[in-house]
Amino acid sequence: MKTYHSRMLFLDRFVYLLFMLLLLQGCQCVYIFPAAGLHKEFPITESGTQQDFFQELPEAQYTDASSEDISPEEWQDSPQDARCQAGSLSPCKTGKQGICADGMKFCQNGRWTYCSPQQIPQKESCDNKDNDCDGQIDEGLVCPEGCADGQREGFLDHKTYPDIAGCSGGWSIPGIHTHHPGKAPACPNIKTYPTTKTHCQRRAGDDSQNPQGKGCSVEDLCAAGWHVCKGAADLKASSPTGCKGVTTSSSPSLFFASRQSSTGCAACTTGTSTQSKCNSTSFKSGCQQTAKTSNDVFGCGNFGDIVQHNACKPFDRFSGNNCLSIAQGGWSCPASQGLCEAYTLVKKSSAFGGVLCCRNSP
Repeated sequence: MKTYHSRMLFLDRFVYLLFMLLLLQGCQCVYIFPAAGLHKEFPITESGTQQDFFQELPEAQYTDASSEDISPEEWQDSPQDARCQAGSLSPCKTGKQGICADGMKFCQNGRWTYCSPQQIPQKESCDNKDNDCDGQIDEGLVCPEGCADGQREGFLDHKTYPDIAGCSGGWSIPGIHTHHPGKAPACPNIKTYPTTKTHCQRRAGDDSQNPQGKGCSVEDLCAAGWHVCKGAADLKASSPTGCKGVTTSSSPSLFFASRQSSTGCAACTTGTSTQSKCNSTSFKSGCQQTAKTSNDVFGCGNFGDIVQHNACKPFDRFSGNNCLSIAQGGWSCPASQGLCEAYTLVKKSSAFGGVLCCRNSP
């Protein structure tokens, strides 16, 4: 009996000394390598419980890395650089190509781990990206020319203009503005529509079975991976010559609209000011495009009012007041009051142009 109590006393003292030793050492860490390739560090504190150890991190702190990309063995053997703070994340380059180039590394035990790709190879698609990570873009595919119906009518030389297209056709859902406030600020009686998204699954275009674009918005004229050009900056980035080259000497009358608008009198909203004077009646230069600026519509072509204001370059044509300068061919801006053309623009005809479509950024 005495021997038993002596052993228990020794064991109690041993556990107490062990506890004190751990307490003096402070916070330690347990490293867990789940099979799914998620890498995570859990702090153990004096007051910690099992729930603390396995509390999930926010979703944004996880990186999807397949088991082919990293394993515990690779982590231990991977190159190590400067010491880091436990639990930190840092963007990195994997050394791979295409969408597999960007990765994320994690700080484990004061050292950075292997750079794990944020995306894995996927099936190639017509989106101007290297989806399968082989160094080639859209290879083996017959991709649309930027227009939903597969045929462009403006910027015909797709080798010179791979990132912009003039797409003819009509649409029935009003508007081409970048914003959708619900009601047009300058024309409170006019309802606005979300025209930056498709409404008829891109079943539009003059070469489609729906050339008048019934039930479609302007966005439906552009192919998947493309969008209606947003403004002057988008045009500059997509076309090496601006509007020059959109038509040829043998082209019919064509106007291709963008989402660029103005404060009136063709003063394009290509600036940065958002002052109260930046509205559809101020004719003020230097304004940023907002929901309040909806006067006129600008684009490229060989008919319509000629752009004179430097702020609108490289656009060369615009709608004119109430869209009267492009009224032929089914273009109209009903009830725009000369202030809200960008919210009311519709086109019933498949002829006389359509919209400018810019390729999405990689």
